[in-house]
Amino acid sequence: MRLFMLRKLLLTSIVCLLGFATAFAQSGTLSGTVTDSKSGETLPGANVFIASIQKGDNTDANGEYTITNIPAGSYTVRVSYVGYQTVNQDVQISSGTQTLNFSLNAGINLSEVVVTGYGETSKRNFTGSVSTVTNENIEDVPVASVDQAL
Repeated sequence: MRLFMLRKLLLTSIVCLLGFATAFAQSGTLSGTVTDSKSGETLPGANVFIASIQKGDNTDANGEYTITNIPAGSYTVRVSYVGYQTVNQDVQISSGTQTLNFSLNAGINLSEVVVTGYGETSKRNFTGSVSTVTNENIEDVPVASVDQAL
């Protein structure tokens, strides 16, 4: 009886371990590079995110990202970077590593943005007076801080 229980316990343990190994084998990795569509330069600090599973990564200095331990399945990957249009791309993840590169287009015309001391808004939504200060206006002013130069 004792030998039978030992065999049963051993068999159950082996089945559980095989089940865990199978579960881990069903995850994959997504990696790639994020670049500017016009210049081809890499974009360090771009956000690559899979919202449905709350996993993501920021690109490194070379514009490269890696997201690991993604369960097998279909996902939408969202890539965003300040000043560029956000891109959404569908991807099928299986075991192993999939490569998905992104090329982003410039998205904001900076002449249409008004930066205030506490936020930003578009020109058409802004009411009040606006002044433009260029570096020529303040480059030869002998002051200790920018606010004194203004």
